[in-house]
Amino acid sequence: DKEKVYWVTAIIDSRSIWWGGKRHVSPLLDLVNADSQGDAHETKLEDSEDVNQKLAVTRASRRVGKGEQVFENYAQPNYLLFAYHGFLLEDNANDCALLDG
Repeated sequence: DKEKVYWVTAIIDSRSIWWGGKRHVSPLLDLVNADSQGDAHETKLEDSEDVNQKLAVTRASRRVGKGEQVFENYAQPNYLLFAYHGFLLEDNANDCALLDG
């Protein structure tokens, strides 16, 4: 069923992150809103107490106060933000024009 394939593709595209050249689905990480302030996010794999498991860890690049909303800088141009996440940033320092020729 094409509609289901389109739906699943959109869910994976909008809720996954990339690091180390591979796509990862990180539950709840997609709840963090984006802006273009601060350093680009950096997700790393770190050891956990379970020796057979690693943890995906993304730390804030700036101080976040109690009750303050957490933002993440995706460091991507608007055409990628729109294509994969469904939004644009008005003041995006990483924006550029995509020329297809």
